[in-house]
Amino acid sequence: MADDRSDKKDPETTEASSLILGGLGIGAFGVISAVIGGAVCPVCVVAAPALVGVGVYKRWKTGARKARETPAPDQGAAAHRSKAG
Repeated sequence: MADDRSDKKDPETTEASSLILGGLGIGAFGVISAVIGGAVCPVCVVAAPALVGVGVYKRWKTGARKARETPAPDQGAAAHRSKAG
């Protein structure tokens, strides 16, 4: 059975993933600049955890929203049985 989520990309999930990857990229740049140059730019110190945090929060909220919108597979059958019997 094919997964419906693979066909459609949710824009909120894509944005959250982009934020997480951007934060990791800025963090990697900060680490490399610290190793090579001995100093880290203040923007890297603030932006990296902020981007990762916002991305994780958006991913978490999107997952919670999808879980609320998607009924459990057995809910429809249980409702049908209670009406029929």
